[in-house]
Amino acid sequence: HVPQRFQHCFVVDALPEQLFINLFSLERLRRQTASETLAELRQAPGQILSGWDREDFRWHIVDSALSLNGSPKPTLEETILLIGLSDTTATVLELWSQEQGAAISAILPLPLAVLAWANDVLPTAEKHSVILVAGESSVVVGVIKDRKLTNLLTETSIERALASVRRNATEFALEAATTYLWYSKEPELSDDELTQEGLIIIDEEHLKAALGEPLILSQSTGQRTVHDGPIPHLLHWISQQ
Repeated sequence: HVPQRFQHCFVVDALPEQLFINLFSLERLRRQTASETLAELRQAPGQILSGWDREDFRWHIVDSALSLNGSPKPTLEETILLIGLSDTTATVLELWSQEQGAAISAILPLPLAVLAWANDVLPTAEKHSVILVAGESSVVVGVIKDRKLTNLLTETSIERALASVRRNATEFALEAATTYLWYSKEPELSDDELTQEGLIIIDEEHLKAALGEPLILSQSTGQRTVHDGPIPHLLHWISQQ
C-alpha cells in the first residue's frame, strides 16, 4: 500500500492506435487560443481534426519548447504539439493508482517525455537536433532547433525513420544536425550499424560522458544506488519538473 502523500507519474509507451501526436498551429486549426482548441477537442474532436471520429481520447496541448508545466499561450503562427491518449489507457493507470492509495501527477506518452527531456538536457540550443524515440511498436522523430520543436513524424522502425529524415531533409532545413537515438528496447540494428548511420545512442556510456556524473538515488531502505541508464535518468528528470 502506498501512503496517500505519494503521487504516481506514468510514462506510457502506447500503441499507435492509442496515441495521437502531431504538430499544428492555431492558424492551421482555425482557432484563436490553445484553451479554446482544447475545450473543443474534448467536446467534439472531429470539428478540429478533419476525419477524426473517436470520442474516447483525452487531449493535451504543449508548446514548441516542450514545457511540461503551465498552460501554453502560443500566437496564431507558433507551433503547438497536440497530444491525445486513449481513455482506456489512462483509466487502467488511474484505477491501479487508486487501489494503491496514491494520486496521479501526470500520464505522459513516451515520445513527449523523451523529447521534453532531450530539449532540456541535450545541447539543442547550440545545434539542430534530430531525436529518434524508439518505443515498442513505433518510432517518433522530433526535429528541434533553438530549443523549439519544429517538425515531427512517426514511423514503424528506426530504418524507416532515418529514411524519412533523409527524404525530408530539405523541408526540415537542417544545418549540421546531430541525430540522437533513445530506445526502450534493444533495436534490431547493431551499435556499429547505428553508429554508421551517424546516430548518437543515448545509453549509459553517452549519459556518463554528457552529464559528467552518475545519477545516484536513495532507495526506500535508505541505500543509495547508482543508475546510469536512460530510463532512470528520464524518470528522475520528470520527477523534478
